[in-house]
Amino acid sequence: MASIEGTRSCGVGLARAVAAAGLVVVECEQPNRKARRGKGKSDPLDAHLAMLAALRLDAG
Repeated sequence: MASIEGTRSCGVGLARAVAAAGLVVVECEQPNRKARRGKGKSDPLDAHLAMLAALRLDAG
C-alpha cells in the first residue's frame, strides 16, 4: 500500500507509476494541526503521520 498526497494533481504521475507496479494507492490528506502540534514540521514526520492515517482508513 502507498499513501500519496495529491493523487489528483501534482502526485498523479507518481500514483500511476506506483499503481502500475502493483501497489494499492490511497489518497492521504495532510495531517491536521492538532496531530502535528508540538512535533514540528518535516517531510519525514508528515509522511509518517500520513501513513498512520491511511492505515486507520475504514476499508469495509
